[in-house]
Amino acid sequence: LKDAAGNRLGGKNVTMTSDRGAVDTIAPAAATTDPQGEAQFTVKSTTAGTATLQAIGDGVAITQTATVTFTLGPTLAIKNAAGVVVSSVHAGAQVKIAGNNFQTGASGMIHLNGPGMGTGCDPNGVHLADFSAPSGSFETAAVTIPVECAGKPVTVKAISGDGTTTYATTNLTVTPAAASITVAKVTNPVDAA
Repeated sequence: LKDAAGNRLGGKNVTMTSDRGAVDTIAPAAATTDPQGEAQFTVKSTTAGTATLQAIGDGVAITQTATVTFTLGPTLAIKNAAGVVVSSVHAGAQVKIAGNNFQTGASGMIHLNGPGMGTGCDPNGVHLADFSAPSGSFETAAVTIPVECAGKPVTVKAISGDGTTTYATTNLTVTPAAASITVAKVTNPVDAA
């Protein structure tokens, strides 16, 4: 922050706004300039697009603005047999894992992780499928959620082939498999008199 003569102004109150409003988070809400006339803000967003940021120093709008472009990172979605994105499935269900916004040509593995899981749901991760995103998106073939995961929250991860990088995660609740009952027709013979 400088005055009309170009002198740096310390100890002045500064706020920052985004032309996109509440979709961008700016912290802190207000800051005081240091002796060099500078104040720092962090701007985050979960919405892709371009934001124009403007500072207000001691109630005066600064004419210079800054433009920031937010891009979406990689995302994962779980799709049921009907192709609908879900956050909960029955143990033993077949699902497909879809990835979007991956780096073009990314490849690796899809793992299922969860705390305190025994055989079939190893805390180090159950390998569900491999993936390749030649155009930045992919959808796996149908994979089966292990029945041992029933009643547990799990995390589905897209990781690099060597397991050192996690590209994206999504949470999944695994419910016990649906019970089925088979009813057989029973005939009661009637005694003849």
